[in-house]
Amino acid sequence: MTQFDTVFSMAGHSTVPVLALIHSGISTRYIIIFTEELQENMNHFESYLEQKEWGEEAPQVKCLKIGSIGDYETTYAQIKEIFDERSSLSVYSKGIFLQNGAKQLILSMLDMAPESPRIFLREPLTIHTSLKGKEFVKQVDLKVEEILRSRGLNLDDSGALVLQNEVRMKNMNIKLDERLRLEFTLTVQDKPSPEDIIVMTQLSEKFGRNGAQYNIVTRDRISKRTSRTAAAHINIFHQEEEE
Repeated sequence: MTQFDTVFSMAGHSTVPVLALIHSGISTRYIIIFTEELQENMNHFESYLEQKEWGEEAPQVKCLKIGSIGDYETTYAQIKEIFDERSSLSVYSKGIFLQNGAKQLILSMLDMAPESPRIFLREPLTIHTSLKGKEFVKQVDLKVEEILRSRGLNLDDSGALVLQNEVRMKNMNIKLDERLRLEFTLTVQDKPSPEDIIVMTQLSEKFGRNGAQYNIVTRDRISKRTSRTAAAHINIFHQEEEE
């Protein structure tokens, strides 16, 4: 399904959009641009790319770091330089992926290639673009383990989530929801501990506040005050244990 010589994309906190992009086969070359705030996440992503066995010709993925998201003038100039270095690419041989990254960074990319085709990610995990009047659609199949590895995490043989400090979360269930987003569900007997909140907060920093669902299920009844101990994107609710 290769349609473009090179596809340009910003990286975001959520790893799924870029994973879907490079697994779609829409190109053989990908330029992933990321700000310095995402350095740690992108280190894991690059390690994942180096270790992955593609089973076929591997795509060429280049990850390029730019300045801070708050320094618009610098990041704009750096994005311009990235595109200028590849100015030999024709308008229709390069695609612009619009799903990831802060709005001002995406707009900077669009400034560099205003006439090049746009590429979108639609639910569930479907890459979509239009090139010279023809529509191209490819649904991508990603596994939970694949997504976790791209952020430096793994499941052990029992299915427990292994954190980077080698702590094993045996009471954590991880699956893809109906929108094919990661869903982390931590089940505790009593009210959530500060450590439980920290784990879920750290996961949201790796996968994005909107890039996954973060749930803490307690078997003990909780007050409204307890349910507000975590950030709004972490859901805490009571559920009776099944007999």
